[in-house]
Amino acid sequence: METLYSIAPLLSNKIMRLALDYSLKNVNPLAVDDEAFTPPDFLRRFEYTLYQGRLLDMIPIVNGISWQIFSPRIIKIIRTFCREDEVELLPLPVEENGPSRCLNGYSVLGVKRRVKCLDLDASEYRRNPEYISALYKCVIKESAVPADLNCFMIKEYPAFQVFRATLANSIMALRPTGFSFERIETS
Repeated sequence: METLYSIAPLLSNKIMRLALDYSLKNVNPLAVDDEAFTPPDFLRRFEYTLYQGRLLDMIPIVNGISWQIFSPRIIKIIRTFCREDEVELLPLPVEENGPSRCLNGYSVLGVKRRVKCLDLDASEYRRNPEYISALYKCVIKESAVPADLNCFMIKEYPAFQVFRATLANSIMALRPTGFSFERIETS
């Protein structure tokens, strides 16, 4: 049985964090993880506030946007294991002489593939009439996941990124900071 993982970010006031400001009239922040690829100027449509602290391999967003922002060394591993139709890596815009220059090479991970794989009988979730609004316990039907995908979103709850063990183990070998992987139950 293949092992699958999700990401659990480290949250602390002592680490570097970002806040984003935007207008929903101008940009949809969820487009990063949409199946369509984002426009080239997408990340420049946001205003960024950087909260100083210890720089880690994953930078959390403090105002509820579920982007995963990774360091160059994590991005290198993701590029090695994921095809271009699986993920989109969007470099963070940084000011050469500004406080954000320390984030040079950091990228937002956009996961483009959706897989209908949630075991609705074994998972625990809250459902609105049209969609799953919260996922408390995730169980994935392993047989529904294509063998060639290393990173994907659960179609039934597309705020949940999944990493195959080959990718997660390669990242874990680096002893990354700022996040951990949590094993996902499979059926």
